[in-house]
Amino acid sequence: MIPIKDNIPSRTTPIVTYALIALSVLAFSYERRLLAPQLEHLVRTWGFVPGYFRADLRDRLADEPLPVILSGDFNFTDRSPNADLLHHLGLVDSHALAGFGRGSTWPVHSFFRYVPGIRLDHIYLSRSLNCSQSRTGTGLGSDHRPIVARISAASGAVGS
Repeated sequence: MIPIKDNIPSRTTPIVTYALIALSVLAFSYERRLLAPQLEHLVRTWGFVPGYFRADLRDRLADEPLPVILSGDFNFTDRSPNADLLHHLGLVDSHALAGFGRGSTWPVHSFFRYVPGIRLDHIYLSRSLNCSQSRTGTGLGSDHRPIVARISAASGAVGS
């Protein structure tokens, strides 16, 4: 569904919105007329393929000589294949090191906030780093709670 009109008055024409819709229609029309090999080339060249992203991240992390802090809204739990990949690369979740309880970061708003939440946001650390505190903060302005962690160089860590 494309919202063409709403009940908020405006004195300007949404030119950028119309342009994005037109570009999307053109891209879709172009994609629909491609044959399989051409479509595959288009997707490989211009599309976001999660498997390629994971492989690139894996290669970059495996080759990184410095301590690594990888944090963000990953939208996966600690028992997912993506988390397994990071664990396999030697990264540890700050919650596993110094957190307590579920460490739920989502949901914060809506009626779902009354059900037990899940941890979709993470701070991953290389083994040359230590975490002495990891907790969730207040989720103001977001539908996720932030993670607050106290991170330091591990005792005896080389290069830190």
